[in-house]
Amino acid sequence: MSESVTTIPSTVDVPADQRPLAEPTSDALREFLSDAALGEGMLSSYVRDVFPRHLARFEIRAVEVEWTRELLPSLPRAGSRKAFPIGLDAAGRCDIVAFDRDARALIIADHKTSASGHVLADGLLRIDPQAKTYLWGMPTFDGVPVRAFMHNTLVKSVPHAPKLLKARKKSDPHGGLSKDKAQNTTLALYRAAIAEHGLAESDYAEIIDHLARNPRQYFAESLIVHDAATLAEHEAEMRWIAIERAESPAYRSPNKILCPGCPFFMGLCESDTPDGRANFRVLDEAHVELDEVRPAHGERPIITTSEIGEWTRCHRRHALHYGAGLVPLVDARALRFGTGVHYVLADLYRGAMNGRANPAGALGVWDAWCETEARRIYGIGVNEARHVVESEGGNAAAIDNELPF
Repeated sequence: MSESVTTIPSTVDVPADQRPLAEPTSDALREFLSDAALGEGMLSSYVRDVFPRHLARFEIRAVEVEWTRELLPSLPRAGSRKAFPIGLDAAGRCDIVAFDRDARALIIADHKTSASGHVLADGLLRIDPQAKTYLWGMPTFDGVPVRAFMHNTLVKSVPHAPKLLKARKKSDPHGGLSKDKAQNTTLALYRAAIAEHGLAESDYAEIIDHLARNPRQYFAESLIVHDAATLAEHEAEMRWIAIERAESPAYRSPNKILCPGCPFFMGLCESDTPDGRANFRVLDEAHVELDEVRPAHGERPIITTSEIGEWTRCHRRHALHYGAGLVPLVDARALRFGTGVHYVLADLYRGAMNGRANPAGALGVWDAWCETEARRIYGIGVNEARHVVESEGGNAAAIDNELPF
């Protein structure tokens, strides 16, 4: 089997003359500004609490590396109704290749943004197909064996100081701090609030003990290792999925868990009409994230972990997205947010790789990304968006400290 690896540069594709994709309504802009504030809070915490540890632990060897490996040979498959005359390759992109000084091994890593409370446990991550696919697809880098895959997760949540309660007496400046154990705060923030307001820590012993014993998780690093037998089994599974994908009809499979999470394709799933497709654009190639691999392959098809996941979740959605090339005019909120965070982290770790780590500049990169996205989608900048929200009586400075998407 052949394999190839390409290191690609960082880019943001924002056409200067593109017409706005969506109407800049107050509600849409308020949501956008809330996400921008959330991302700023998350990245501020990340460069303060996580990135320094990564600089000490990892030697960054490459950032945003694309790989390919042959999955099906350039021969017809006996017994298959649809042959693969020019073969099929699996492909993907690693966010980081690094030498892990703690594990004394080369690893590949992927950044994830996760809804609050939805960080997968290590047991679930071990059966997640991405780690297996990437370790199979890129077994070496520059001739050095890759030993592990790391999920680097940022939770979409920003902790805040505990709520200050209203005073019970007019003579009191306030009623102390909230002892609600469900509030989104940390032990350090709670103790800082106690000191700031001149309160006695002994009066908050129970909540302090709770925060110490049950710290909220805002970042997670999970290192996954798979042996050769597991990767060989996964390779066989990917082959069967690739064949099944080519032969099986795109039937509907309504599911009360998965379907509500598919707002864009619900209408087309019910009835695929020209009017229904008016809110979509058509891509010539579904795997737009693979900037280098895709053009180099020409007509030779590729399959990715994302496509495999789409197929296993819903054949109909797979056919609309990867078959017809349909994508919404405006990216889903979670996808847009994750893309922005990935862009900032790529810039951050590329600086570390080149010996010019600049964590202080990360928020400037985020602000610039938000500005270009606001203009691309709504045709106005961030400051103009704030003005629109405030002119209609909204609070453009409001932030949802944790979001469920």
